[in-house]
Amino acid sequence: MDSSAKGALNVFAGVFPLRRYGFNLEPPLEQGRGAAVAFPLWRRARCCFVLLLLLCTIFSGTAGAALLRDLESAVRLRSGSGIPVRQSGDGYAVDAALFLLYAVESGNRALFDELLPPFRRAFIVPFEAGAHTSGTVGWKRRGKEPPDASGTTETMLAAKALWRAGVLWKNESFLEESLSLIRGYLAHESGKEKSWQIRNYYNYGTRAFAVNSYALGYFPDFLFEVARSGLLPEASKAAERSLRFLRNAALPNGLFSSSFDPELRTLFPEAEFSYHFSPDFRIKPGDSAFIALEMAESDPTISRRTLALLKVFWPSLPDTVYGFLSLELSRAERRPEISTGHLAGVYRLALRFDEAFAREILPVLNERALSLLSGNEEEAWTWDAVNMLLALLDGERPGELAR
Repeated sequence: MDSSAKGALNVFAGVFPLRRYGFNLEPPLEQGRGAAVAFPLWRRARCCFVLLLLLCTIFSGTAGAALLRDLESAVRLRSGSGIPVRQSGDGYAVDAALFLLYAVESGNRALFDELLPPFRRAFIVPFEAGAHTSGTVGWKRRGKEPPDASGTTETMLAAKALWRAGVLWKNESFLEESLSLIRGYLAHESGKEKSWQIRNYYNYGTRAFAVNSYALGYFPDFLFEVARSGLLPEASKAAERSLRFLRNAALPNGLFSSSFDPELRTLFPEAEFSYHFSPDFRIKPGDSAFIALEMAESDPTISRRTLALLKVFWPSLPDTVYGFLSLELSRAERRPEISTGHLAGVYRLALRFDEAFAREILPVLNERALSLLSGNEEEAWTWDAVNMLLALLDGERPGELAR
């Protein structure tokens, strides 16, 4: 290898640490006659792919645009049946709904029209409980087996994608389908005042609701958006209750209690305390970032508080902390760093309130995106990838998101 070529590779390695992802930049001939075995074809192909990606990045003028294109293609390659599938072979509605939302937010009508029919077939389930008949989204699909239960988070993500599609492309049928899903979501409502909740799921087989709830399943900003249209009168009250629920789940340090169970009152009938809690006091900061995103417009003060705590941890954002103390778990427990999908959520929150912090996160985010493309796959690859798509897309339009 001549000195100019080696110098060019060193420049690439300085900007993007390729060895971190298993790419050997030295050519086989410099490693001896056995190098062809030590440097297999698949590894050379991966290295060439990333170098080509970097060249495209230089000449296109933006890393985000190149990564978006290639990551979108990678997700589509894993959607043989029309929906993203994880390594286990299961299709998760949260992955598919986020991919639908990405199609809308990127203005890609062709992709949306490609994804929606298989999503309907795989996940949308007619919902009947008491006087309620509407649509819901089943949380998971295993092969040809129908979903066994609804997913409230999944239902609202799909409803948001359909709603935004209806508004963007002036399609009334998308709006009606979104409203049907929102009604199905609101049918999970139970309790009053501090015991009010959207129950986590409805079991299609036993025809029974869960008794608990999770803070990730609340979408006050979206419900306020729907309420402003006047097409669903009950959306306004649901939005106000959802916002109150998340305010009650918010801790003073900026994190959110993850769980809610009003049946705690049966254990302590005379006690006056919140039904919000986190098992073992453990909280994922990345989950808190996603929750803060869903109330960023209706209560930016709390969302900013969440971001402020995340900045304290940066650049070593942990996967899990002890919630009330904001202390990282003991190194002896070998807790991993924040997942790629959760880091994408932190970046999106930073884009709304602190673009300087977002710029600090971006190089790490790009590294994680390259890692996704390099074949570094885990069970949650599709969830990480679709959240990364939304983050990179938001990064292309930061001025529109700032609050």
